Amino acid sequence: MGSVNGREFISRVRKLGRKNNIAVSFDRTRGKGSHGTLRYGDRITVVKDRKAPLKAGTFHGMCRQLGIDPSDLRGGRIVATRYSYPVDLHEAPEGGYSVTFPDLDEAFTDGDSFAEAISEAADCLEEALAGRIVRRDAIPAPSPARGRPTAVPGATLAAKIALYEALRQERLSISAFAVSMGVPENEVHKLLDPAHATKIGRLEEALARFGKRLVVSVEEAA
Repeated sequence: MGSVNGREFISRVRKLGRKNNIAVSFDRTRGKGSHGTLRYGDRITVVKDRKAPLKAGTFHGMCRQLGIDPSDLRGGRIVATRYSYPVDLHEAPEGGYSVTFPDLDEAFTDGDSFAEAISEAADCLEEALAGRIVRRDAIPAPSPARGRPTAVPGATLAAKIALYEALRQERLSISAFAVSMGVPENEVHKLLDPAHATKIGRLEEALARFGKRLVVSVEEAA
């Protein structure tokens, strides 16, 4: 659900109510302090703090209390993350190029030509990012390219990385997320497994539970 706070949650519920012709109201007089009661038709939930970001578990619980599918609140701002990492190419004395990544110390490869070096960089990047998921390491944000060539992972791995980061950011366990999705825990392990051939639609469904959606763009290759 990312950066959605209580205020934005209320706003999205109001928008959904207008769309579905369902009355929506928010009453601050019923709760203590920053708490308030949000009503969607004949269903209610309590909003704790309109300024604070909502954790995934809280978001899902509030949607459940209101009888709302979390994916119905995906409207508004699209939360997208790009995993386009700059690469540094170094001409080797014996010919060809060595490739390093300023954001990933463990990633190193080479190629006999510029084109081969760029192609190898993409494979190397996928291996490095997949390894970080397996080891449960942090995924660093890409540095600005500043004119350097870049490498990107495939769409499926990028979606797995986004899901992995969402779970880490929300401090949500795999077992808790499995319960929220209504699936066995091993299904979530498969979603996160870089080696598992997960259908992209299944990853989109999982990301939607964090208020995110997958956006695929097509660009000229480096």
